[in-house]
Amino acid sequence: PKNATSITNGGATTTFLIISDGTNSFTCSPDASGSGQCIKSKADASNPLNANLFSLDKTLQGLTDNLNVTESGGRNVGGADSRCFTIKETSGTEALACFAKGDGIMTYVENKTTGGANTKLTATKVSTKVDDSVFAPPAGWKVIDSPAR
Repeated sequence: PKNATSITNGGATTTFLIISDGTNSFTCSPDASGSGQCIKSKADASNPLNANLFSLDKTLQGLTDNLNVTESGGRNVGGADSRCFTIKETSGTEALACFAKGDGIMTYVENKTTGGANTKLTATKVSTKVDDSVFAPPAGWKVIDSPAR
């Protein structure tokens, strides 16, 4: 499915756009001039991270035996009622992930490692009705094909 996500670290220190048009996936970042570049790759089974980055169904399918997943209630994130799950790895890493009820779009993820590094992503707005232009790299940005794996 199509999805588009903008991730900002802090104020406007670092911004990434992750876009999937259903066929291709683009990971984009701006440069100092305000323009930027996008790395293009196939959004298919050969690249499951980009194809299904924010999908509840695909995330649950990709779980391995070294994980313990329990449902941990719900919350409203970005205007979407969401189901939340606590995910514990045998290595000690723990995460909380929330997905919008109904369409399964990831709305929140918080990752805590045993080394103390924490990452948190929170949706500020969730919508399934968006303009098609959202699923294309920004105009004027350079698109580079991802090297083959």
